[in-house]
Amino acid sequence: MQPKVITGPLKELLKTGFSKGGFPSDWTMYRANHAFKDGILLSGSETRGGFTLPGKGWNHLRIDVLAKAGKGFLIGCGDGKVKAYADIARSQFWVHYASSCELARKSFEIPPKAGPSLISFDFNRGRIVISVDNREILSVSEPSFVPFSGNVDVEFWDDCKIYEVSIRGGDEDKKYGVGITRKPKDDFFLDVNVDFPTDLAQAPFTREMFDQFFAELKSWGVSRCHWIYYGGKNCGMWDHSLWGQPQIHENAIKTFENVGEIFPAVVQAAHKQGIKMYGVLKPFDFMGHKFSVGESDPEAKTNGKLERVGGPVIWMADFVAKHRELCMSRKPSAFGAAGGGSFTRIDIVKEDAKAIPFGVKDLKLYVSNDNTTYREYAGVVERDEVIEDYPVWEHTSSGGRMTKEKRRSRVLRLKNLNIEEKYFVVKVEGQARSFANTLIDLIHVFGEKGEERLLTYGVQSRFYYAFSEKDGGFPRIGMDFREKGVEFDQLPGVPTAVMPGYDAISARFVFDGKEGMLAVARGKDRDVLAGLSPSFPETHEWWLSMVRELLEAGCDGVEMRVRNHHAHLVWAEYGFEKPVREEFLKRYGVDLWATDDFDKDAWRKLRGEGYTEFYRKAKKLTHSYGKPLGLHISPTFLDPGLGAGMQIHWDWKTWLKEGLADSIMLKEVWPFTRLEMEILDCIKGKEIETIFCPHADKYVGPPRGEQVVKGFIDLARKAGHSGYQFYESFALIKASPGRITMPHPAFKEVFRKEFVS
Repeated sequence: MQPKVITGPLKELLKTGFSKGGFPSDWTMYRANHAFKDGILLSGSETRGGFTLPGKGWNHLRIDVLAKAGKGFLIGCGDGKVKAYADIARSQFWVHYASSCELARKSFEIPPKAGPSLISFDFNRGRIVISVDNREILSVSEPSFVPFSGNVDVEFWDDCKIYEVSIRGGDEDKKYGVGITRKPKDDFFLDVNVDFPTDLAQAPFTREMFDQFFAELKSWGVSRCHWIYYGGKNCGMWDHSLWGQPQIHENAIKTFENVGEIFPAVVQAAHKQGIKMYGVLKPFDFMGHKFSVGESDPEAKTNGKLERVGGPVIWMADFVAKHRELCMSRKPSAFGAAGGGSFTRIDIVKEDAKAIPFGVKDLKLYVSNDNTTYREYAGVVERDEVIEDYPVWEHTSSGGRMTKEKRRSRVLRLKNLNIEEKYFVVKVEGQARSFANTLIDLIHVFGEKGEERLLTYGVQSRFYYAFSEKDGGFPRIGMDFREKGVEFDQLPGVPTAVMPGYDAISARFVFDGKEGMLAVARGKDRDVLAGLSPSFPETHEWWLSMVRELLEAGCDGVEMRVRNHHAHLVWAEYGFEKPVREEFLKRYGVDLWATDDFDKDAWRKLRGEGYTEFYRKAKKLTHSYGKPLGLHISPTFLDPGLGAGMQIHWDWKTWLKEGLADSIMLKEVWPFTRLEMEILDCIKGKEIETIFCPHADKYVGPPRGEQVVKGFIDLARKAGHSGYQFYESFALIKASPGRITMPHPAFKEVFRKEFVS
């Protein structure tokens, strides 16, 4: 059914040019690599701005951008629920829902022109239209609609030139949000989240420093603190370096020496200041992280805890390293060693037959047996560049599968090879972003027995995060794969575990992009990197032991957070543990191990039942201590039919219906959006606290960032929420040996005005 289209007049909400060489005062910059020249905004690699809409809500929102190509031409517009993109330089137009669920994509070539083009994004009561110079290119309906309100973003990429931006709204919904009680100032609290490893990157802590830490929070008006829990000293998580930063491990050990167990010490320090302390458990992050080391790296033998394709992982809890049988796993037929013999042919396949600025002769091939160092392939290789009708593949729960469809494609073919090494990398210089396809279609590898299916892909070199004193952040530092190896089965950027409906292997991947490389390893792992399955009772018991540690430390409550930092490429291949298979066969008569064609919604729901059962147990345990249990809800939680983070249905509606939640942390759930309205409707008439938690630490560096955070506070109060959480502490509080400081007085002033009587 087509959505109702509104055709009434539009009211101007924003119109800005750049003749004065700057942005409007109410325009917030999220990413700023821009410059101004002759009254034109030059975007640089990425410039993102945000504008807070007036009014309660708009059923029709139109965003017009007058722009011209520079080196590229990529523009995106939308909000936290839906975003539309126009990549004119590469003839790609698409719409994303809930950050990662692709609603539609279309290839359409726009002829070059001398002057600027008008790029229009129409969000009209659920119908989204992208137009260029008033010519409709793509139209799609979103799954559900609520009026536009709150923040709207405009993104400019790839050195495009922006002349003017205008935002207009129509059919204002003045009743939208009515009925939500505005919180009086005295009933609205400030909360701060602490992810302690980021603080430990700066210095070890003492009891005196914890006292200073919470005294500083108290001076802002903080009444609650949520502390992410990584386990005690003997859990195993603190044994070795974290995020590639050995100082975190060293500072953690010194902190344990100074204060004993860390969490009980911080509970005591918080209580001295009258601040309530809540322990946050992230069951799927707690048990390991994505950083591996090469097989011949010295750390592999001394510190490696869990073997995986590409090399061992050193940072994880001991329980998980010893009980890999409890992890989310592939089907028995979908993992293991690749077929024997050498690889003899590699096809790099483009999504179309269009010309590219490089050729097959420009491809370099590297090989390695340890994924520590790579050398250029020295064997025989024949090179062909052809245009042919190439089979299209699809991704299934067992891996790639050829379809009956064929597509006219440009193919770069390396043949008559003799690759016997465990790993290889195909590399191209340059970042023209001209050669793309879905990852499952982009590379095909053939051996002596035909095409090989048991392969693991790598799309990034190994990297680490380095603490930056300049901006208080953790920039990602990439390393040369030829010297440090490849991080296999990991996608850079936003963790794929929080991206509903998204499997990176089925997404469009640009070969000649930032790194210009694609790596392949022989074989596939059985399971998710240290990802325990909620379908095992033994998993529940271990998680509950962590909950018990928090309660025994004297915390004021416990909170469960599903979102985590795993970034696998192929979530649809995991979740086929024996209990899942047996229960699915019992209910539906279908053996998941024997077919790739089954009811995906039913499978996601079944997996989610295991986590819901754990949540029931956690509720019972926390209440036996007289303490509340909170939960995180985020856009990670979509209906099963639209996909879900990690392909698990996070059944928050059942959690709320059964009264399992005493509070709700709205993680990136924006006020006055569809998801927020659904949540509030589920708890209507119940005494359940709701706290708004956007990702705010990125605003500490940019100009007027404190005003953005003030806007978040106002928005949370206006929506009737119980409090606002600043996420997270390390952005504002700096630790040095023996001392805590807060070098951001503008933020402190905002907090004091809002939360100190």
